[in-house]
Amino acid sequence: MIAASQSSPAVRSHRTCGSLYVETGDNSYTLSEFGSAYVARSLYLAGKVDASRSTAVVIDQVSYNVSFVPSVFKTTNGITEATMYRITDC
Repeated sequence: MIAASQSSPAVRSHRTCGSLYVETGDNSYTLSEFGSAYVARSLYLAGKVDASRSTAVVIDQVSYNVSFVPSVFKTTNGITEATMYRITDC
């Protein structure tokens, strides 16, 4: 996650990935894409994050292209929960 400001962006957290494993009888599958369904992932950050000046992004590890990730920030008792919505596992 990158917190952007007028002077320069600041990285507040790094990549979060997860895999979903499904077992049915003798078969098992790993799901890494979820069609058009967005999957929520949350990170917890110490301190308050200004949601009007923050966003989540994904950076392609080959091309270094930066893509926006839909996200919501909520601060409770000094801890900010950043919930990101993606249709892939990373």
